[in-house]
Amino acid sequence: MNKNILSIFRLFMILGLFSLSTLIVNQSIHAAVKTKPLPIKKVRVRSYQNRTLKVTWKKTRGADGYQIYRYEPKKKKFVKAGEVEAGKKAWISPKVKKKQTYKVRAFRKNGRKIVYGKFSYEVSAIFYKKQAKKVNAGKVIPSCTYKKLNYYDTLKIKVRIKTSTHAGNKKAKVYDKKLRWYSSDKKIARVDDKGVVTPTGKPGVCQIYARAHNGNCTGDITVKVVNYARPDQFRDVEHTQKDIAKLLTNYPEELKEIAEYFERKHAEKKGKAPTGSIYLNDGRTAIEANSKMEFKEIYDVLFKVLDSFPGEMYIMVTDDIVEFNLSNEYYKNVLRFCFNSLEGMEESVGHFRVASRWTYENYAYV
Repeated sequence: MNKNILSIFRLFMILGLFSLSTLIVNQSIHAAVKTKPLPIKKVRVRSYQNRTLKVTWKKTRGADGYQIYRYEPKKKKFVKAGEVEAGKKAWISPKVKKKQTYKVRAFRKNGRKIVYGKFSYEVSAIFYKKQAKKVNAGKVIPSCTYKKLNYYDTLKIKVRIKTSTHAGNKKAKVYDKKLRWYSSDKKIARVDDKGVVTPTGKPGVCQIYARAHNGNCTGDITVKVVNYARPDQFRDVEHTQKDIAKLLTNYPEELKEIAEYFERKHAEKKGKAPTGSIYLNDGRTAIEANSKMEFKEIYDVLFKVLDSFPGEMYIMVTDDIVEFNLSNEYYKNVLRFCFNSLEGMEESVGHFRVASRWTYENYAYV
């Protein structure tokens, strides 16, 4: 009797485990179907044979197929142009007469249910024959592949676009020279549509890319953003290191905004904008009595820095600099932004460059 009960108990245990494992598998499959496929990467389009274009991409894991969409100018929207199975990573268009613009997305099936991934970036190309005068982009070659920047620097990346090697015409020109710029991490650095890279306040490493109209790309341009609040040059600046470190670390965006505001004002008035010193007194923010310097638009930022910085400071604007002065009766302690280039500047003990147009001066009064 006991043996029979034990056997029945074992049978129920086996059935229970089987049901549980089946449930887990079904849930996993259901979750997998619900999960969207990853976005498509490395999308390219090029001139192909018999007046056609060839769109290619990198296969993404878990996709059951890919859809290709073409932009219809008359309808002012993208429409489905084709679909291929998961094993394929290319699609050939029908015959074309004009420039065509495409984007691609992956999809995943489960019976009648279909889950779509996000669309890729757009790519465009024209068909052309040998010796054509206008062709698609070939290699995209950057002027640099690695740069180190601090919070106060900007970098203009120059890029050269070569014509497609299939052109067979050395005098051929790329029909669309516009580059599409993007950053791998905007929290570290952003890049505008002219290739100007600007750190955004967080130290680290990111990649900057420039992509041509047809998807051809520069590859990695590595940008390392560092905090120059404590650079190697500051080792000998013992008595003021803490003050300048606080200023550079806690107010990077404010310093840049103030400096660039007054630089614009001087440029607008061709270097003849009024100058003066801005500081705190009993009436909060004050300005030198004989100055007509304009700072209403930047007042909130000035007030934030002057009023919240844990120490005495005044800001002085002259013909070619904005000066953040932390000096006292014993030490000269000044951070400057120069409107003009610092090329050729001679550095010395206590006076050196912090960034492309920022200098730091420190010495003890004798």
